[in-house]
Amino acid sequence: MSVFKIKLVKKYLFRVSLFLIQKVIYKKKKLHNNRIKRILIVRLKHLGDFLLSQPTVHSIKKAFPEAEIDIVTGIWNRELVSFFGSFYAGTFFYNVKAFCRNKNQQMPFAKKMGVLKKISKRKYDICVDLDGSSGFLFIYLLKKIRHLVSLESLRFYQNLEQLKILKNRYDYNINRNHEIKNIGSILECLDIKNKFDTFKMPEKRSGNNKLSRKKEGNKIIGIHPSASIPEKLWTEKNFTELADILSKKYDAEIFFFGAEADKKQISRIIQNMNSRAVDCSGISIAEFIIGIKQCSYFICLDSFAQHVAYFQKVPALVLYMSTNSRRWTPEKSEYFKWIGGGKNNQIGIMDVLECMPPQI
Repeated sequence: MSVFKIKLVKKYLFRVSLFLIQKVIYKKKKLHNNRIKRILIVRLKHLGDFLLSQPTVHSIKKAFPEAEIDIVTGIWNRELVSFFGSFYAGTFFYNVKAFCRNKNQQMPFAKKMGVLKKISKRKYDICVDLDGSSGFLFIYLLKKIRHLVSLESLRFYQNLEQLKILKNRYDYNINRNHEIKNIGSILECLDIKNKFDTFKMPEKRSGNNKLSRKKEGNKIIGIHPSASIPEKLWTEKNFTELADILSKKYDAEIFFFGAEADKKQISRIIQNMNSRAVDCSGISIAEFIIGIKQCSYFICLDSFAQHVAYFQKVPALVLYMSTNSRRWTPEKSEYFKWIGGGKNNQIGIMDVLECMPPQI
C-alpha cells in the first residue's frame, strides 16, 4: 500500500472515530448558556486555517459571554494567538507531526501526553474540535468533556452524502463552500447563530517606522510574493515587472511583505526593479496584519496574506496558480477579486493588470 493510501485510511479512520464518539457517546442535548463555564477550541493547523476559524470562535464567544475559552494549537500560531488575545483565556501548544513544516517543530510523545494530561484536568463543558489528533480521542472516550462537536464529523456526514448513504444535515460542503462557511457549520451542532457579520480584527498599532509612513493622499500597494506550496508560486521576474508598472501607473509606493524566510526572494525582486520599493519582510505577524491595513491595494498569492486582506477589508487581488479558489477565496466583490483557480494556471502580467481598478 502506498504512503498516500495509508494516510488516506488514517484520515478516514480518525473521521469515523470522531463521528461515532460524537454521535453515540455524546448525546445531543440542550445547552444552557449560563451553565457553560469553560470551552476548549482545538485548532492545530497553520496560520491561514487558524485565522479563518476566528469568526466561528467570535460567534461562540458571543453565545457564551461568561465562559472562558482555551485554545489548543501548534507553536507556529503563537503570535497569532497573542494577536487575538482577547478571545482566549488560556493557550496549550500541541504540535502534530502532520502540520510541522520544520523538523525542530516536532514534539516528543511524552511532552504531548503531558499537554493532554493538563487539558483533561480542566473539565471543559464544550470542546470544539476543528482538527484534533488521535491523542484527543482518548480524552473524548473518557468523557473528559461534557459536550463534543467536531468538524471531522461534519466531513464524515458529507462523505456519507456523497455515497448516497445519508443526507448531510449540516451546511457543509468542502468543494462548494468557502472555508469560513465550512468551519461555521459547526455552530449548527451547538444551536448557535453565526455572528460572522459582526466579526472584526482586533485594533492594534505598530511601532515599525516602515509601516507608519502612510500619510493622507499617499498610495501604498502591498505585494506578498510568497506561498508555502511551490505550486502556488508566481515567478520573481513577473513580480519585478508588475511592481515597476504599478509604481508608475498609480504613482504609488510599493511595499513587499513576507516572512523571515522570504527576505532573499524579496531582496532579489527589489534589486531588479527600476522603481523604488520598501522591504517589509521579517516583521512580526502583528505588524504584518497592521501593515496590510495601511495599503491602498494589495496583491498576493493564495496564502495567509489574502485572508488578512479580506478581514481588514483592504482592496485586493489574489493570484491562484493551482488551488481551489472557491474554497479559499470569498465571493468576488468590488474590493476583493481573484484570478486563476485550477490546475496549471498560466497567469500573465497583462492578466493581472486587466483585473486592477482604474484608480486606487
